[in-house]
Amino acid sequence: MEFIINKRDSNVFEGNNWDNSFGSCIPLPNGCRIDVTTQDIQGCGANCEKIHRNSASGLYSHNTSDPVTIFERRVFIEGGGGDEKRVKVTLSWSEKNGSARSFTLERYVYNRE
Repeated sequence: MEFIINKRDSNVFEGNNWDNSFGSCIPLPNGCRIDVTTQDIQGCGANCEKIHRNSASGLYSHNTSDPVTIFERRVFIEGGGGDEKRVKVTLSWSEKNGSARSFTLERYVYNRE
């Protein structure tokens, strides 16, 4: 979530459209994945790649040289060309007994130009 807000702010400070970087995530029915360490945004297919965790820095990414976690993170950005976007971030995982779990954060992000 913080990555999306930071991208919005950076776009405005750099003189770009506030939602300039969101295009590769809108509208994707399966959401997208964001690697905050490389700022890479890619669409997810039916299965989104699990995230990895760097044990030294504690950062989560999609760097395959770091150990993989049990977590899958999908970002959904909805909204047309207006001045607001609905952002949902869903973190999903499976418990050891196989039960599926998930947690979703939702927030509206606005044009602050």
